Amino acid sequence: MKKYFWGILCGGCLLSHPLFAQEFLLETISESVSEPEIPAFHLSYTWGDFLMEKSCLVDFNQLQSLPFLSQEQRTLRDKMQTYCVNKITVWDTLLKLFRQNKKALLIHKTLKENGQIVGYIKALPYYLFDVHDQTPTGNSLRAKLDRIQNAIHTKNPEQITHLMQDLSPDEQLFFMPLFNEANTLIDFKEALSESEEDND
Repeated sequence: MKKYFWGILCGGCLLSHPLFAQEFLLETISESVSEPEIPAFHLSYTWGDFLMEKSCLVDFNQLQSLPFLSQEQRTLRDKMQTYCVNKITVWDTLLKLFRQNKKALLIHKTLKENGQIVGYIKALPYYLFDVHDQTPTGNSLRAKLDRIQNAIHTKNPEQITHLMQDLSPDEQLFFMPLFNEANTLIDFKEALSESEEDND
């Protein structure tokens, strides 16, 4: 009986001590507070829809309206925001950007290799036209650029970044905005694919 009494008394002393009481209180609170439940979200938008330039605003708004988002959902939302909020003609913009940079590079190389007077004469077609061979052969700079342009036409961002590795470092500098945009598209494609797998 005495052992039982002293056990209760010592237990009460421990719980009354500030450090033990605080730890006990924190454990009790952590047990009672649970993580917020992440609502299910089924994305209907696909990379195929994006290639056909369909709007993803409805899916983005549904995702944005969820009370809580998982880390994956937050990542998807951030990537969708780039392309879903405003009407953006991504591929037309990429092609325009590429043509501007291609023109600048070809003129720069022509002037550097031929001098000012002869260079301007040889570079005249680049000032006036977008010279593009749809079936390039060989390993010249023009052929490399034509292959990149074909990858833009076929809406293949992975191929764009892969083909850009064939350019020299100096040549790549002309296309860094294109390279960055292609990588952003690759990230967006992967986010959409991961969401599709989660829905399966």
